[in-house]
Amino acid sequence: MLFRSATEQQPDERGIRKTRFAIIRNTIDQLKTTTMKTVFEWLPPETWGELRVVDRTFIIRQSLGDGTRIESEWLFLSLDNPSDIRKALSLELTGVWLNEAREIHPDIIQVIPTRTGRFPKKNRMTGYECTRSGMIMDTNFPEEDSWFAKQIGRAHV
Repeated sequence: MLFRSATEQQPDERGIRKTRFAIIRNTIDQLKTTTMKTVFEWLPPETWGELRVVDRTFIIRQSLGDGTRIESEWLFLSLDNPSDIRKALSLELTGVWLNEAREIHPDIIQVIPTRTGRFPKKNRMTGYECTRSGMIMDTNFPEEDSWFAKQIGRAHV
């Protein structure tokens, strides 16, 4: 879904489709042993772009058949409890993927969508701006009495 959103971003005046996504898991260990491994199975860094191990950032650079180019920055973040919200407050993102959302604190799930739709920044001179933003979540089925199950139940009422 992130890659598709990157291809659908309006190109800038140089034909570059710029996006920035946060990929969030609750712990750094889970992020490294599951989420990042899965992403790199789908999109091997040596083929699709550049992996910056130190800051857990994956930059995808790919040319498209229409003559435009994708430059998509994927930030791998661990956010485990409400005190981690400060890590996200200055983010300017196109979108977010919450991996195993039932494990992420509800305060984080409340705040993180407010950081989307902020990249790329609007340029009034050229009319360039973020053209598709949002948040996706995946998870295993939650325990029946968990906060996540209760929230899903409200969404279906």
